[in-house]
Amino acid sequence: MLRLEYFWVALSILCQSTAIALSKMAGLVSLPSSPLSWIINPWYPLALIAMSLQAFFWTQALRNCSLAVAYPLSSLVFAVNLVFALFFFGEEITYCNTLGIIFIVLGVGFTLREAR
Repeated sequence: MLRLEYFWVALSILCQSTAIALSKMAGLVSLPSSPLSWIINPWYPLALIAMSLQAFFWTQALRNCSLAVAYPLSSLVFAVNLVFALFFFGEEITYCNTLGIIFIVLGVGFTLREAR
């Protein structure tokens, strides 16, 4: 069963990755020469909402979890971003990307083992 402190960290990671993906969408549809397109772009407010939710969930995670556990888990955002890049933007995932994520996940695993 998922422990409550991990639940808050997972929500924080998901919201942070969502905010990053929404920001990329905003950048892709904005016209570079028109600041007005940045203001009326619906992706920017959605990204800000996702970032606000991430801040709330991160605060809850820190209330319920030690920093020695929560902070290493937060680096899993890189793995989620890679999955988002593949599925939402059709970006290519290289062997180096995959190897980097494996190292991150292993590092998080080792850190969590020591933290217990």
